[in-house]
Amino acid sequence: MGRALRGAATAVQGRRRRGGPGARGRSRVGVPRRRRRRASRRPGAPCPSRLSAARCVAGRGCGDRGDARALCARHPERRRGPRARARIGARRIGGRRHPRADRRRGRRHPRAARRATFGLVRRAAAALRRRGAQGDGGRRGRAGLARPRAVRLHGPDARGMNPTATVVMVVHGEPVERVSRALAAVAAQQDVGPLTVCIAAPPDEHPPLARLGPAGAIGELRLIENPGGARSSGLNRAIAAAPDGVVVRVDARSQLPPGYVAACVRRLGDPVVGIVGGRQRPTALTGSGAAAAGIARALRNRWLLGNAPYRRPGAGGPVDTVYLGAFRRDEVLALGGYDEGLDANEDFDLATRYREAGRTVWLEEDLVVQYEPRDDLASLARQYHAFGAAKVRFWRRSGRGPNGRQRVALAGAVVGLAVATWALRRPRRVGALALGALGGVVLVDHLADPSEPDPAVRAHAWVASVVIVVSWVAGVVTGALRGERSVR
Repeated sequence: MGRALRGAATAVQGRRRRGGPGARGRSRVGVPRRRRRRASRRPGAPCPSRLSAARCVAGRGCGDRGDARALCARHPERRRGPRARARIGARRIGGRRHPRADRRRGRRHPRAARRATFGLVRRAAAALRRRGAQGDGGRRGRAGLARPRAVRLHGPDARGMNPTATVVMVVHGEPVERVSRALAAVAAQQDVGPLTVCIAAPPDEHPPLARLGPAGAIGELRLIENPGGARSSGLNRAIAAAPDGVVVRVDARSQLPPGYVAACVRRLGDPVVGIVGGRQRPTALTGSGAAAAGIARALRNRWLLGNAPYRRPGAGGPVDTVYLGAFRRDEVLALGGYDEGLDANEDFDLATRYREAGRTVWLEEDLVVQYEPRDDLASLARQYHAFGAAKVRFWRRSGRGPNGRQRVALAGAVVGLAVATWALRRPRRVGALALGALGGVVLVDHLADPSEPDPAVRAHAWVASVVIVVSWVAGVVTGALRGERSVR
């Protein structure tokens, strides 16, 4: 009987050592503890450590090919008391070694060493760039564009002289009062020398414009013949007639802030900058009525018009395009001037060619230009229909496609058309669809400017928003169906 019990106890002990049944949940009382074998001192012998992906750093040689800096818990000379193995586990985070696990032993983790090396290389490269090309301060703006140096925006230049420039404007069918307001804003420019203003207009419009003589900062007023009245050709004619130096584009519906020309000339003192401009703020004339105020409110909605940088605050620096713009005369002539095949979107085309030539298109956030929008829905629809058709011509001439903002607008138009087609099959759905679309327009309009107190202005803004979107999409469709394939 005793012999049988001794044999059963031996079998249970074997199962416990092999991890079989009875290995857990049973008492170890009375079971002799087997001494663990010490690790071999021969180099190349496998290390009996339970760290599966560890490699002995005591020079004893482990068979695993893991982290060379992991501790081997079996070597007594690497133990520093009873908490040595606990310290190893505390240095592991999510199954990976902590980057500072070897700092106590005077070693650096490979990841930390690589980061330090790369940081040193980056700092050296930045120092070389700062001492490199003139005008590039070693800093980079958004989208990898070179960020120019900070320059003074007001006051005389280094020689103590006020900067001079040429202002170009295209007039076609505009009332003289509107042109007079634009010229009054040019005449009120500060910290500039005598300005030359070149107005390109059809010959039959020259007599009333000739009565607008020089005043204030305007030293000379020139009238340039533009028989067709097209915008791009008129700008090219005015630039060709301008003297050498900085050329500042002005629209008949725009009103420049007092320091606009001086700020543009100062910024163009940096050779990295090719075009500089400001932000656009559509503003209706005082007493023009709720319709004009609603159209201006819709045009101030940055979410409706693609959230372009020049339509929103806080977007100063390198951008893709600016409103109006100032540039050097010799550079714009070398680039071929404005594309006369585009009756709209010509400013974005010129800015694209400047960026392809390695220049920076710079937006001065503090320069806010007031823009007088159309005051009726028919003119607004014609304007944005022309914008959409010109955008298609630009895509074909340049070989480019729609950007992210335009893709979102086109995708929304396609989805809206599909939903409308689906709803027309059942007349009951038309009312729900119309209410949903109206709710979306109202929500976008409110988020853009919640402070408008006049409900009539808000209602006109809702209608103008729909007209803008529908006209632009219709212009894109019309331009796509025309099939023009001319290449610049």
